[in-house]
Amino acid sequence: MRNLHGSGILRQALRNGIRALGYDVIRYARPRCLQREEGHSAVVAPLAVFFLGAQGVGKTSLALEVAKLSKNQTCLITQEQRLNPAGSQWVISEGEIPTVYKALLELKLQGTVKDSQRSIYSKFVHLYWTYWVTMNHLWMKSRVATCIPLVDSSFFQHFVSEMCVLDDSDASAFSGLVADSVFIHCVADTGTILDHIAMRKEKHGRWVSAHWGKNEEQLAEFTDRRLSEISRFMDLVRKRGGACLEIDASKEIRGNAQKVWDFIRAEVALRTK
Repeated sequence: MRNLHGSGILRQALRNGIRALGYDVIRYARPRCLQREEGHSAVVAPLAVFFLGAQGVGKTSLALEVAKLSKNQTCLITQEQRLNPAGSQWVISEGEIPTVYKALLELKLQGTVKDSQRSIYSKFVHLYWTYWVTMNHLWMKSRVATCIPLVDSSFFQHFVSEMCVLDDSDASAFSGLVADSVFIHCVADTGTILDHIAMRKEKHGRWVSAHWGKNEEQLAEFTDRRLSEISRFMDLVRKRGGACLEIDASKEIRGNAQKVWDFIRAEVALRTK
């Protein structure tokens, strides 16, 4: 039974079967980079890598390819994973959440409530995942990573517009949040992204919650707005001295992955001199 349980092929087949029944599969396993025993002598990762881009641009595919290329030096973290230590409660109490994160959550709540293009159900799902990635981000920041985290669908992906508001009101707080981070900005034109979304819908039979209830014109408008918001956030990261790399998602993925990995290694070298 142990061999069956450890088989990646069987686990994937089981997940595919559950998805075929119309259910989502949530992975609770903690990433290898955060499974650190006391007294472990591995080198601590000097940074975390965050993949950003409009939904459907290809962030996950690129992150997976970088993880394969870098082998044991990185670990992929997705929003479905819980990052709290074993035996601890996943939800962090209000008193333990830093003030700046509370302010960002308040901005997110206000913006979501006012979003007329989302259904009530979509708003609840959006807020659920927003809170999820916030808890994960706080846990990740509080723990010691022994290999470089590659974070897909990250806290920053969900809070780009709120982060821009934060920079206007408190630039030092913005700089503190993006410190010790590398941002990979996946870009493509709206038409290419919409094609990717349609292919994903055909392949998996579902949309991400941000796309629910939108017709083609509304989806294009939403994608354009997201592209603008993320580009503005990346400009602010550069302005505050952050490490950013823009990747053309329409190009061959292996070449893009090599470019990303070379950039990450260069940033690690700068931080470990």
